[in-house]
Amino acid sequence: MKKIFLVISIFSVILFGKDTLDRKTIQSAAFLNEVASGINQQLPMMLDQETRADSAIGLDKEIVYKYTLVNTNQNDFSPKDLINALKPSIKNSVCTTPSVKIFPENGVKMTYSYYSKDGKFIAEFTITPQDCGFSKNKK
Repeated sequence: MKKIFLVISIFSVILFGKDTLDRKTIQSAAFLNEVASGINQQLPMMLDQETRADSAIGLDKEIVYKYTLVNTNQNDFSPKDLINALKPSIKNSVCTTPSVKIFPENGVKMTYSYYSKDGKFIAEFTITPQDCGFSKNKK
């Protein structure tokens, strides 16, 4: 997972370095789509032996990441087990990595969708600004 946070960090620094961006701009679908487009230029990318980062999509107040578990069938484990295994470490990274936490700090949620090796949906979870201790309505 550290690889994808490095990619996010690089594009965040580039985009945030353009000029001073306000909260409304950072939350906009146009800005988040630009972030996602930069990330997508580096994808697909194997993050480890099991996980491939496939794509990112920028929406209004949300970035959605799509991952494939390349050695996993849809029914190999329950969605709840996958979420319980992955969400705590991803939440920690999102909430503490300076160039990534800028998103939840500014009201952007980050959604992680996981698919099996044959493209079937397994599970999805979202890290919200509140999960990181930030107010959704911060001005």
